[in-house]
Amino acid sequence: MKIKRCSVVNRLNRLPVDVDIISQLSDLKEIDYKNMLILTALIDLLIEKGLITQQEMLDKTNKLESELDNSILPQEFL
Repeated sequence: MKIKRCSVVNRLNRLPVDVDIISQLSDLKEIDYKNMLILTALIDLLIEKGLITQQEMLDKTNKLESELDNSILPQEFL
């Protein structure tokens, strides 16, 4: 029985840390959502004003993603 009590005590001691991690994760998700919303609005405005086309934006996105993949993964994995 003593083992179970220690286990429960250990779990209770970790609870504030677990709650803090969950809270931080929630904050990060909210920040990510707001950043995505602002980025989407900016891209939409640029397209609406005729400063870029949707195809140009997609081409640039694909190019940057490819460059990122190449810089992260060694060539033998591609």
